[in-house]
Amino acid sequence: WGSEYALRGEHLAFALHSTGQAALVGELKRVSGYNWEWLKATGASFWVKKREVLRELVEAGGKNAFVQGGRDPNKCFLWYMICGKLQVVKLLFRTDERESSKKMLGLLERDFSDPKGKANQVAKAVAVNFMSRGRFINAVAFFCLAKNYKGAVQVAANHLKDPHLFMVICRLLMDEDERKQSLLEILLPLVETNPWYAHLTLWHAGALSRSLAPLASPPDSLDPFSA
Repeated sequence: WGSEYALRGEHLAFALHSTGQAALVGELKRVSGYNWEWLKATGASFWVKKREVLRELVEAGGKNAFVQGGRDPNKCFLWYMICGKLQVVKLLFRTDERESSKKMLGLLERDFSDPKGKANQVAKAVAVNFMSRGRFINAVAFFCLAKNYKGAVQVAANHLKDPHLFMVICRLLMDEDERKQSLLEILLPLVETNPWYAHLTLWHAGALSRSLAPLASPPDSLDPFSA
């Protein structure tokens, strides 16, 4: 998962259990124009306890991506899908005059309320097509549109190697049972060698007593992949 994540696990755990979360979140909100890489670097998806606050941070990132990307709705598509803002996405594509946006709007105007519905199956097929072409961010976005959140987090974990994207999808889109299952069955096996990330994953899965176990046996060294 990369040393840039492992080195921060300790800090994320401290932030999660801090009594000063409001102040920490306040510092995040003071930053303007941030992108996903910045939000990922803060580890907010792991330590911000209130989901509505995490959603606000992700949505603000979507607005930034839209403005910084030349007001191209494709640039903020994933952000807004993670926030459940399909209506906003449709509005942005409707007001964009590019021919590609008109085609995209034709898909978005369908009814995606039924995870097993025809529109959702089309979106899932688009996601699979993007995967076959190595366009994994696009694949995640269309899996989210299809309400196939399990597929979205599997791409985030196995192809993008991005535990933070995995976590925001889990926390903002999945119901409690699906979130717990995904955290324990997909994310935990990938981070269990890192005691801090294992602790964070178990905590978010609701396994509070079990989440203490990884911290009881600290790593033998300060190797970035195990600390």
